[in-house]
Amino acid sequence: MASLALRIDGMYCDHCAQTIARAIGSLPGVRSVTLDGDVARIEHRGASLDAIAEAVVDAGYYTDRAHVVAPEGSSRTTRLRALGWFTLAVAAVALAGAGINAALGYNVFNAIPAIDATIPLGMLTVTGVMTSLRCVSNVRRRQPRRHRGDA
Repeated sequence: MASLALRIDGMYCDHCAQTIARAIGSLPGVRSVTLDGDVARIEHRGASLDAIAEAVVDAGYYTDRAHVVAPEGSSRTTRLRALGWFTLAVAAVALAGAGINAALGYNVFNAIPAIDATIPLGMLTVTGVMTSLRCVSNVRRRQPRRHRGDA
């Protein structure tokens, strides 16, 4: 028996999960479907990825070959790799700041304003926009279709 983990865009509620589970579960060769967040874990014998993706799209949601999730054993490696890159980025910023301080005598970290009652409204707005960039970067190019239950 083979297993497959597939990320599905557009699942917002329990009804969405049930709809997707029924759509995938009705395919020949599919033994079980378990939904965990936006990931469907599928146990199957001979069900094709294309047929599974087509069933999801026909149900009103979105997925494709690029949405296949790595096997569970590699998620720890992926998290460690991400932590390593994050640590490297923080170290690079700290070293760059220390280098500028040593070379020019200017501490760039003092240029970051403290967010308190004395911060000007303009700077507070700029800070809010800059910190929201992570949320904006998570918007996917292709928006999922909504099901009839959504307003």
